[in-house]
Amino acid sequence: MWICRDKEPAVRIDVNRVAKAWEEEGEVFEAGKIGAWPGLGGLPKLLRGLHASFDFTAIEETWLGEQLPVYRLRGEWKQKKLSKTLGEQPSTPREPKPANWDKTPPHLPHYVDLFLERGKLLPRRIEYRRRAPQALRDQPVKEDSTIVSIDVYDVVLNPPINPAWFSFDPGDRGFTDQTDRFLGSLGLKKK
Repeated sequence: MWICRDKEPAVRIDVNRVAKAWEEEGEVFEAGKIGAWPGLGGLPKLLRGLHASFDFTAIEETWLGEQLPVYRLRGEWKQKKLSKTLGEQPSTPREPKPANWDKTPPHLPHYVDLFLERGKLLPRRIEYRRRAPQALRDQPVKEDSTIVSIDVYDVVLNPPINPAWFSFDPGDRGFTDQTDRFLGSLGLKKK
């Protein structure tokens, strides 16, 4: 990744080193730590993050729209990851501590539904969902709500990519490599 400001020397951050260090620490992309930095995003990272945070145990055959047959996988929080996300002490296996969902931030999902295209197992939709508040669960027809939905359309696998699109030459302005500094700001060890 390159950062260029006015006539200052360019700054380079080696995205591959950052991604490797992040994975070696057993962490996944967290928007609050590194912002919406696209160099560490993408569908593969998103799926690894889901795998690291949720246990997918329920599966159902269904349809997206009327034409796309999919499997819907339900993912419930892994207790250790949920405790870390909520800033709580993890519960012990002997004494599981259920989360008080009615007191969690409204942007935090209770569970995730992952829709995979049958046959190809290609992700087609991810829904982050919240259950109805405890006070409303006894009322008829109170449904869970979707707080974020991501749809994947027009997928093209392995298209040719021009390497020149990813090449940058800072020219006469020079550059400094700030990868170690960036790793330090994320709390990652320098390698």
